[in-house]
Amino acid sequence: MTVAIYDTSSGALVSIASAPPAELRAGLAAVAFESLPARAVWDPGSRTFVEGPAAVRTKLTRLEMRRRFSLAENVALKLAKATTGDPQVRATLEALEEYTALADFIDLTDEDTIAGVQYAVAVLVAAGLIAEADAAARTAAILAPAEVP
Repeated sequence: MTVAIYDTSSGALVSIASAPPAELRAGLAAVAFESLPARAVWDPGSRTFVEGPAAVRTKLTRLEMRRRFSLAENVALKLAKATTGDPQVRATLEALEEYTALADFIDLTDEDTIAGVQYAVAVLVAAGLIAEADAAARTAAILAPAEVP
């Protein structure tokens, strides 16, 4: 059992106990819970525990980042690098591959990572794999933090 002791005027959590207290000072109340949500967070408005947000991480392994792109997208990026007549596109895709290979991890909040994903998505739009209208949503999905299991 978990007992939450809270301020009756604000709903703010004051303390947690394993059994109800014998006495409470004025302005405090207690409520008992048999079980709590997996990621319990006190909600002063409802004066109860609610499911909190999932823990996330913004650093991925190189493989985790690669898997953010579908197989078709990965193949299209490799083909674009190999077959493009534009040396700027080829050099940029090579640089992105090199950065990834040299990195210990991929930080989804890093400006270079964000720019690289935006560039890759633009190449995929040009290749016809992603509709231009879906580019922003696809970029956001690739850069979304990963849930911690």
